Amino acid sequence: MNLLAETPADEFDAQLGTARSTVMAGGHTHVQMVRQHRSTLVVNPGSVGSPFEEVFSGRPPVILGHAEYATISARAGEIDVTLHRVALDGRAFERTVTAGRAR
Repeated sequence: MNLLAETPADEFDAQLGTARSTVMAGGHTHVQMVRQHRSTLVVNPGSVGSPFEEVFSGRPPVILGHAEYATISARAGEIDVTLHRVALDGRAFERTVTAGRAR
């Protein structure tokens, strides 16, 4: 099951089981998210190569025209999570990937 911004708290509890941490990061959905769940910040940094407009639901995903990532910092007991989006030239990215495969 995917853990999403709209996932009910009881489903989060079931998926996380006894795991506890100040910050937990995961991926797979290709969709950025920061969510407070009880005492844990749950982070999905998104996707650098294929960020989706929404969670894949059986039909072809809409891939956005930017790269996504997150930075997390901790200082003096404070946690800062920043989601980033950087413009990406999809055609140039595809050429780079294709050239890399040809080597």
